[in-house]
Amino acid sequence: GFWDAGTIPPAQNVMTFKFLNRTNGQYPDDQVFWSVSIGGVKQTHSLAEQSTFDMPAHAAGRIYVYLGKAGTTPTDYYDFLEYTISATRFNGNTTRVDAFGVKLAMRLHCADGYDAIVGESPAVFAEDRATPFQRFVDAVPTELKPLAQLQAPYRILNPGWGGFGAGGQYQDYYKAYIDEVWATNGLTIPKA
Repeated sequence: GFWDAGTIPPAQNVMTFKFLNRTNGQYPDDQVFWSVSIGGVKQTHSLAEQSTFDMPAHAAGRIYVYLGKAGTTPTDYYDFLEYTISATRFNGNTTRVDAFGVKLAMRLHCADGYDAIVGESPAVFAEDRATPFQRFVDAVPTELKPLAQLQAPYRILNPGWGGFGAGGQYQDYYKAYIDEVWATNGLTIPKA
Protein backbone atom coordinates (compact mmCIF):
# COMPACT_ATOMS: atom_id res chain seq x y z
CA GLY A 1 0.00 0.00 0.00
CA PHE A 2 0.83 3.66 0.15
CA TRP A 3 2.01 3.55 3.77
CA ASP A 4 4.84 1.25 4.83
CA ALA A 5 5.03 0.66 8.57
CA GLY A 6 7.58 -2.16 8.23
CA THR A 7 11.16 -1.89 9.42
CA ILE A 8 10.72 1.12 11.68
CA PRO A 9 13.24 0.83 14.49
CA PRO A 10 11.95 1.53 18.01
CA ALA A 11 12.58 5.09 19.18
CA GLN A 12 15.48 5.67 21.55
CA ASN A 13 14.39 9.31 21.95
CA VAL A 14 10.68 10.09 21.50
CA MET A 15 9.49 9.01 18.05
CA THR A 16 10.91 7.42 14.94
CA PHE A 17 10.08 9.05 11.62
CA LYS A 18 10.16 6.93 8.46
CA PHE A 19 10.42 8.79 5.15
CA LEU A 20 8.92 7.22 2.03
CA ASN A 21 9.56 7.99 -1.62
CA ARG A 22 6.21 8.38 -3.34
CA THR A 23 7.40 10.19 -6.49
CA ASN A 24 6.19 7.42 -8.84
CA GLY A 25 9.72 6.80 -10.13
CA GLN A 26 10.37 10.48 -10.94
CA TYR A 27 13.17 10.60 -8.34
CA PRO A 28 15.21 7.66 -7.02
CA ASP A 29 15.87 7.43 -3.27
CA ASP A 30 19.29 9.06 -3.67
CA GLN A 31 17.51 12.20 -4.99
CA VAL A 32 14.85 12.48 -2.27
CA PHE A 33 16.18 14.26 0.81
CA TRP A 34 14.97 15.19 4.28
CA SER A 35 16.55 17.71 6.62
CA VAL A 36 16.03 18.68 10.26
CA SER A 37 17.81 21.13 12.54
CA ILE A 38 17.75 20.48 16.29
CA GLY A 39 19.74 22.46 18.81
CA GLY A 40 21.68 24.17 16.03
CA VAL A 41 22.74 20.84 14.50
CA LYS A 42 21.42 20.31 10.98
CA GLN A 43 21.15 16.87 9.41
CA THR A 44 20.37 16.33 5.75
CA HIS A 45 20.16 12.84 4.26
CA SER A 46 18.88 11.18 1.13
CA LEU A 47 16.44 8.32 1.59
CA ALA A 48 19.14 6.04 0.17
CA GLU A 49 21.46 7.10 3.02
CA GLN A 50 18.95 7.15 5.87
CA SER A 51 15.20 6.69 5.62
CA THR A 52 14.44 6.91 9.35
CA PHE A 53 15.14 9.48 12.05
CA ASP A 54 14.89 9.03 15.82
CA MET A 55 13.38 12.37 16.87
CA PRO A 56 14.12 13.83 20.31
CA ALA A 57 11.75 16.25 22.06
CA HIS A 58 11.87 19.55 20.21
CA ALA A 59 9.56 22.57 19.99
CA ALA A 60 8.59 24.45 16.84
CA GLY A 61 10.66 22.55 14.29
CA ARG A 62 10.50 21.90 10.58
CA ILE A 63 11.39 18.85 8.54
CA TYR A 64 12.31 19.92 5.02
CA VAL A 65 11.78 17.57 2.08
CA TYR A 66 13.67 18.12 -1.18
CA LEU A 67 13.47 16.49 -4.61
CA GLY A 68 16.46 16.34 -6.95
CA LYS A 69 18.85 18.16 -4.61
CA ALA A 70 18.72 19.73 -1.17
CA GLY A 71 18.08 23.44 -1.74
CA THR A 72 15.57 26.20 -1.08
CA THR A 73 15.98 28.54 -4.05
CA PRO A 74 12.99 29.48 -6.23
CA THR A 75 14.08 26.78 -8.71
CA ASP A 76 14.34 23.93 -6.18
CA TYR A 77 11.60 21.43 -5.41
CA TYR A 78 11.10 21.57 -1.64
CA ASP A 79 8.53 21.88 1.10
CA PHE A 80 8.35 21.29 4.83
CA LEU A 81 6.38 19.74 7.66
CA GLU A 82 6.07 21.63 10.95
CA TYR A 83 6.03 19.94 14.33
CA THR A 84 6.38 20.22 18.10
CA ILE A 85 7.20 17.04 19.95
CA SER A 86 7.45 16.38 23.69
CA ALA A 87 7.97 13.19 25.63
CA THR A 88 4.22 12.51 25.51
CA ARG A 89 2.75 14.56 22.67
CA PHE A 90 3.23 15.18 18.95
CA ASN A 91 1.69 18.07 17.01
CA GLY A 92 2.47 18.22 13.32
CA ASN A 93 1.10 19.36 9.99
CA THR A 94 1.90 19.87 6.33
CA THR A 95 1.42 23.63 6.87
CA ARG A 96 1.48 25.14 3.32
CA VAL A 97 1.87 28.50 5.07
CA ASP A 98 4.45 29.70 2.53
CA ALA A 99 3.60 27.71 -0.58
CA PHE A 100 2.72 24.33 -2.03
CA GLY A 101 6.02 22.96 -3.28
CA VAL A 102 6.09 19.18 -2.91
CA LYS A 103 3.28 16.72 -2.34
CA LEU A 104 3.43 15.73 1.33
CA ALA A 105 1.49 13.42 3.61
CA MET A 106 2.12 12.37 7.17
CA ARG A 107 0.73 9.42 9.08
CA LEU A 108 0.95 9.21 12.86
CA HIS A 109 0.56 5.63 14.04
CA CYS A 110 0.79 5.03 17.78
CA ALA A 111 1.34 1.87 19.79
CA ASP A 112 -2.09 2.36 21.44
CA GLY A 113 -3.78 2.11 18.02
CA TYR A 114 -4.31 5.84 17.41
CA ASP A 115 -3.86 6.59 13.70
CA ALA A 116 -4.14 9.95 11.92
CA ILE A 117 -3.25 11.11 8.40
CA VAL A 118 -2.81 14.67 7.11
CA GLY A 119 -1.67 16.04 3.75
CA GLU A 120 -2.25 14.85 0.22
CA SER A 121 -4.09 11.60 -0.51
CA PRO A 122 -2.52 8.64 -2.33
CA ALA A 123 -4.62 9.63 -5.38
CA VAL A 124 -2.93 13.06 -5.49
CA PHE A 125 0.50 11.43 -5.24
CA ALA A 126 -0.41 9.28 -8.25
CA GLU A 127 -1.17 12.37 -10.38
CA ASP A 128 1.28 14.17 -12.61
CA ARG A 129 2.80 17.20 -10.86
CA ALA A 130 1.05 19.59 -13.26
CA THR A 131 -2.42 18.35 -12.27
CA PRO A 132 -2.73 20.03 -8.83
CA PHE A 133 -1.33 23.25 -10.33
CA GLN A 134 -4.02 23.22 -13.03
CA ARG A 135 -6.72 22.26 -10.52
CA PHE A 136 -5.72 25.33 -8.46
CA VAL A 137 -5.84 27.64 -11.51
CA ASP A 138 -9.25 26.26 -12.49
CA ALA A 139 -10.69 26.75 -8.98
CA VAL A 140 -9.64 30.29 -8.05
CA PRO A 141 -10.61 33.81 -9.15
CA THR A 142 -8.53 35.54 -11.82
CA GLU A 143 -6.51 37.51 -9.25
CA LEU A 144 -5.27 34.30 -7.60
CA LYS A 145 -4.34 32.40 -10.79
CA PRO A 146 -0.80 33.89 -10.96
CA LEU A 147 0.00 32.23 -7.61
CA ALA A 148 0.27 28.92 -9.50
CA GLN A 149 2.17 30.47 -12.40
CA LEU A 150 4.81 32.83 -10.94
CA GLN A 151 7.14 30.04 -9.77
CA ALA A 152 5.67 27.07 -11.68
CA PRO A 153 6.48 24.24 -11.80
CA TYR A 154 8.24 24.60 -8.44
CA ARG A 155 5.51 25.98 -6.19
CA ILE A 156 2.10 27.58 -5.81
CA LEU A 157 2.72 30.73 -3.78
CA ASN A 158 0.72 32.04 -0.86
CA PRO A 159 -1.13 35.31 -1.59
CA GLY A 160 1.40 37.41 0.35
CA TRP A 161 4.06 36.47 -2.21
CA GLY A 162 1.82 37.11 -5.19
CA GLY A 163 0.87 40.76 -4.90
CA PHE A 164 -1.64 40.54 -2.04
CA GLY A 165 0.71 41.95 0.63
CA ALA A 166 1.23 45.59 1.56
CA GLY A 167 2.16 47.60 -1.53
CA GLY A 168 1.12 44.79 -3.89
CA GLN A 169 -1.26 45.02 -6.82
CA TYR A 170 -3.99 43.24 -4.82
CA GLN A 171 -3.23 44.62 -1.35
CA ASP A 172 -6.90 45.63 -0.88
CA TYR A 173 -8.37 42.40 -2.29
CA TYR A 174 -9.67 41.21 1.10
CA LYS A 175 -10.56 44.69 2.47
CA ALA A 176 -14.33 44.50 1.85
CA TYR A 177 -14.51 41.02 3.36
CA ILE A 178 -12.51 42.06 6.44
CA ASP A 179 -14.70 45.15 6.86
CA GLU A 180 -17.78 42.93 6.67
CA VAL A 181 -16.44 40.52 9.30
CA TRP A 182 -15.59 43.41 11.64
CA ALA A 183 -19.05 45.00 11.17
CA THR A 184 -21.02 41.74 11.40
CA ASN A 185 -19.29 40.71 14.62
CA GLY A 186 -19.14 44.15 16.24
CA LEU A 187 -15.36 43.99 16.53
CA THR A 188 -13.68 47.05 17.98
CA ILE A 189 -10.06 45.94 17.91
CA PRO A 190 -7.93 47.65 15.24
CA LYS A 191 -7.53 45.88 11.91
CA ALA A 192 -4.02 44.85 11.00
